[in-house]
Amino acid sequence: MGMLRTRQLRGLIVAGLATFGFFCVFTGAAGGQQTELIARGRVTYRVYCRNCHGDVGKGDGKLVEILRSTPADLTQISKKNDGTFPFDRVYKIIDGRQEVVSHGDMPLWGQAFQESTGNEDETRGKILQLIEFLKSIQDGGTKQAAAKPGS
Repeated sequence: MGMLRTRQLRGLIVAGLATFGFFCVFTGAAGGQQTELIARGRVTYRVYCRNCHGDVGKGDGKLVEILRSTPADLTQISKKNDGTFPFDRVYKIIDGRQEVVSHGDMPLWGQAFQESTGNEDETRGKILQLIEFLKSIQDGGTKQAAAKPGS
């Protein structure tokens, strides 16, 4: 019984932290927390994305020669969307578990993160960290720092 209670408590703590982080990102309430999310997103990017998208996201990674399609230049997302970072679309592309037209050779990271963590909150957290990092590397800035959840 104690083990079950510990797991439930751990789950509540993780869910609470994920919710707090999510709130902070979308309200802009925690500059230090956003800096931490970007730093974590940078690490996640280096592990999962750099080989295809390159060191700085220009689509020139070391595996580009063997891919069927050219990886996107991730520094141009906002520019290609009239200066606005399309949070929902980027989330869906990274997650990949919902059908996305232009996914190319990109793995379904939502599925991969879910399989490695076994936790949907951690999966969402990794994706949100990546998105914060991607927003931080946009050429020319963005009109909208973050979309509102559910928009």
